[in-house]
Amino acid sequence: MGKVFGWLPGIVRLAIGMVVVGAMIGYVLSAVVSTVINDQGWFATSGESPQARSYMVALLQREADTLTALRPQQDVVSQALARQAAQQSRQQAKPLSLTYLGGASQGRVSVQIYAVEVRANDGSQQLFSLALTLVGGQVVLTR
Repeated sequence: MGKVFGWLPGIVRLAIGMVVVGAMIGYVLSAVVSTVINDQGWFATSGESPQARSYMVALLQREADTLTALRPQQDVVSQALARQAAQQSRQQAKPLSLTYLGGASQGRVSVQIYAVEVRANDGSQQLFSLALTLVGGQVVLTR
């Protein structure tokens, strides 16, 4: 190396060496940091509404009180029907997984789409999608 760069003054060789080493360290450090941030999801903006996630978890865990709190005010008959449906679904299937597929928001209205995998009492597994429509943080429609 001394013969190739021997014609350069020592201080210039030192400066070039520091720049090259600094660039290499910066490249490696930024690659490691960006990988960790992406894996941990620290700055990820998935677009998933916290209310929609809470609703889906409550739906799968059959928590009627939480579901009622995340829906607009309903009459007593609608609340009773929702509780009865939760009791019946408890006997029919066991949830295995919940996956957020995506969604969109415009003002106070947002649509969030999930994939749910369940295991029926007969052992068969099913995968279905569920779309939630939220207005002002309240679930107004489930399809």
